[in-house]
Amino acid sequence: MNSTSWLGARSLLFLRHAGEWLKDVKHGEGAYITKDGDIYSGSWWKGMKHGRGTYVYKKDQSQLIGKWVQNKFKEGQWAFKDGTVYSGRFVQNHPIGRGTFKFPNGNEQDGEFVTVGQSKKNRKIVWKPSVVRKC
Repeated sequence: MNSTSWLGARSLLFLRHAGEWLKDVKHGEGAYITKDGDIYSGSWWKGMKHGRGTYVYKKDQSQLIGKWVQNKFKEGQWAFKDGTVYSGRFVQNHPIGRGTFKFPNGNEQDGEFVTVGQSKKNRKIVWKPSVVRKC
């Protein structure tokens, strides 16, 4: 390890990171706790979430588990406290396109998250279900 690369923990105000650093930025593997208590654990690249990782929201304990590219969640699973799991693609950390919900009772629902609304003010993403498989 050279003088600009080291493993350790740092705390800046309410933001905390334990893991690898390179030239004073998060780089490699590590865990980060935000001021709101959310936690990201996984790969970092030049200070950004990048690679495989898990983000846990303190407020509702839901988790984004999968592939991150330059701080954006791109693909993987959105797991909820009740055991429901959505698998699919994400844009700007929001689900978009085709995906599947798996419910705690074993049922599965395929569908698609689509954008509706013409203006920015009225635009929203909605779930359009297609196939339901009951177990």
